[in-house]
Order: sequence, then structure tokens, then C-alpha cells
Amino acid sequence: DAQSAQPLSGMSVLLFVLFSGFVIQRTSIPPGWKWMYWLSPISLAWRANVINEFRNGDRYNKCTYQIDVFLCPQNIDNG
Repeated sequence: DAQSAQPLSGMSVLLFVLFSGFVIQRTSIPPGWKWMYWLSPISLAWRANVINEFRNGDRYNKCTYQIDVFLCPQNIDNG
């Protein structure tokens, strides 16, 4: 029922936001909680937004910082 689902959904959204990579960076997440980063839909949306912003056009086609495998894939010039 809705009365028991509401606190559960609030807690899950809190965990998704906390482990999205925006509040706690991916490198700072404890090893036992790394799965939450990859499960979080907020994390997926955040990475998609960052990729869309910084991989748009020739200006951002070089990857100077190896932050994330999604931002700096191996086929980009790292120079």
C-alpha cells in the first residue's frame, strides 16, 4: 500500500542522490557501496548530461583528465 511505500521510496531516492557521484565522488564511495553508484538512475542521468555537455564539438574532443571511463574512452586523443 501507499503508506508503506512512501518511506521506502524516500529512502531509496536519498540513497540514489547520495551515491550519484555528485554528492560523494565515485572515487570516495566505500568499496562495499560501489554497486549503488552503478545502480543509481540519477548517476546515469548525471553522466549522460556531463557527456552531452563536454563531448559536444571539436573544442572538447581532447581528454586531459582521466576522470571517468565514460568521459575519457580509449579512442579519444588524450593530448
